[in-house]
Amino acid sequence: MRFPILVPAISRLERRARDAGLPRSWHVAFARPLAAIIAVAVVANCSSPTESLPPELTGRWTLVAVDGQALPVELDVGAQLVGGDLQLSADGSYWNQTRANIGSAMVHGWSEGRWSVSGGQITLRPNGQSEAISAKWGGTYIEIVDSRSLQYKRPVTLGSVGKTDSAFSGRQPRR
Repeated sequence: MRFPILVPAISRLERRARDAGLPRSWHVAFARPLAAIIAVAVVANCSSPTESLPPELTGRWTLVAVDGQALPVELDVGAQLVGGDLQLSADGSYWNQTRANIGSAMVHGWSEGRWSVSGGQITLRPNGQSEAISAKWGGTYIEIVDSRSLQYKRPVTLGSVGKTDSAFSGRQPRR
């Protein structure tokens, strides 16, 4: 499956890697695999304007594993994927941020779009793109399987004050 969402994500990642002083061969090789990982959170248009989205799906999900391996995960290109957050909103919109290390530089990927669900299948669609991505919803996890398997779970709550273990607790990251 091709990910049309990758074009803007790749451009942003390449620019950030270049700004971090990394050689072009390094950030070009890194940007495409990381952008593929980012694309998993790209979400789809609701099939009907009156469709209600399950409240148990809405909210924030945290990337916890790639191909069954817990984060951080070493990617083939010498980068380390260290985290990711997926926010599914009740209005059918989403945002996703993914974080990776390339050497001593931290690189952030960002995507947003629309999502819908039918049974246990989530359809993800990036803004401005027509190609959809399918994901499986297992109640306690969201899994997207394409060239890699990406598993998201709800963030762990610390104590009774609602703090979470993610750096983006309760707020939308800056773009």
